Amino acid sequence: MVHRSGGLVLDHGWLRMLGSGHDEPRLASLSQVNATVAGGMIVAQDVLGGQFAWMPDAASHPTIWNFAPDTLRWENCEQGYGAWLAAMLGGAMSGFYESLRWPGWADEAGSIRPSTSSRRCGPARAKTPPPHPADRYRCPRRCR
Repeated sequence: MVHRSGGLVLDHGWLRMLGSGHDEPRLASLSQVNATVAGGMIVAQDVLGGQFAWMPDAASHPTIWNFAPDTLRWENCEQGYGAWLAAMLGGAMSGFYESLRWPGWADEAGSIRPSTSSRRCGPARAKTPPPHPADRYRCPRRCR
């Protein structure tokens, strides 16, 4: 995904999975997004300001973590990158984001350009901090 893809924009633009970047439609690359991040690698961003990062769990195994826009905490999805990517591409996004969507979300999310550096819509959200190991929780939603 990273080496051979500029990235993916999924579900009417709700989720942007990062790749190597692309000039059109100006998708940011993993290196651009992660230039100032320590402790993990941001691999996807959603329209609410949420982020998915690949970082180690308590046993030092790399898993996908979600900075949830509703709790403003890092939560462990308990999946490796490949399993998480397959789940998101396979339709898990609907259930994962069900409680965060509102009537008309698809139109609003679809109107946001991929080049927008702060991909946010819906209610105002706090600025997302970088991953921090002391601020990690188990993800109550499932990426499956």
